[in-house]
Amino acid sequence: MKCVSCNSLIKHDLARSGTTHLQQHSSRCKAKSKTAYQPSSSSSLHQHKLGSFFQPNSKIPAQLKEKVCDAALDFIVHDIRPLHAIEEKGLQSLVSPRTDIGAKCVNVTVDTILPSRSTVKRKLDDKCKLVKANLAEVKKSIADYGLFGMTSDMWSDIKNRHYISIIVHFVKEAQMFSLVLTVHQFPEQSKTGENIRECLVNLCSKVGISLDVLMKNCFFVTDQGSNFKNALSNFHRLPCVCHMLATVIRHTLQLSDLSKIILPMKENDVQTEQLDKIRETVSAIKNVKHF
Repeated sequence: MKCVSCNSLIKHDLARSGTTHLQQHSSRCKAKSKTAYQPSSSSSLHQHKLGSFFQPNSKIPAQLKEKVCDAALDFIVHDIRPLHAIEEKGLQSLVSPRTDIGAKCVNVTVDTILPSRSTVKRKLDDKCKLVKANLAEVKKSIADYGLFGMTSDMWSDIKNRHYISIIVHFVKEAQMFSLVLTVHQFPEQSKTGENIRECLVNLCSKVGISLDVLMKNCFFVTDQGSNFKNALSNFHRLPCVCHMLATVIRHTLQLSDLSKIILPMKENDVQTEQLDKIRETVSAIKNVKHF
């Protein structure tokens, strides 16, 4: 896999088949665009600053403040932060360097830009109403079409807290739509099939999708984890193709003898040539040394 920022080639790691190591590389990647014009110090000594031709203006347009409030709400929801995080000094110190540049021209401070807790809470209430309206459309589409799908997965954060997500997929007016139904912290108990099934059913019932509807009209798509397979043994379940391909690639790259890559049937000349190309490709991938 190739990094689009620094063009580094990242080797497939058998011990790390997820995306964590890719995210770690992304955070370490220092490649930056060098297309921005940087005037030399000598050429700017006798030039007037652009801001000197404008009068300071500390009033921010309502449309821009609304946009910042939306971004603040996304920050809280995506990072699972408390509402008071928007008023913390750490976040203000992060935003301050960027706003200070504009503050020299328009006299805007961080306190003026960032919304308060109460403002974000009102925005959150509005977002909840929108989500409930979308959910009503989902249930109507399910009733009209009869069938729908759900994908679910689990993961842990750096503090070893476990989370579970459910995404619903449905058809409306002959088009496929997807909606994040819920992201919820998993109870402090073992991640057995029985516990996962109980959690999934409870979360769905909270949004008005009953157990009877899940068993008759829903098709679940999950990875090949034994706990999820056991949890959904009494439901309609399909394996995730992406996870299956990742498993095939992982086991293929673990082969020390590439001659074991064979077809389950008698080969002809065309198939033999294709197998040789596959073995060459696998060998090239296994020999990648650059990280």
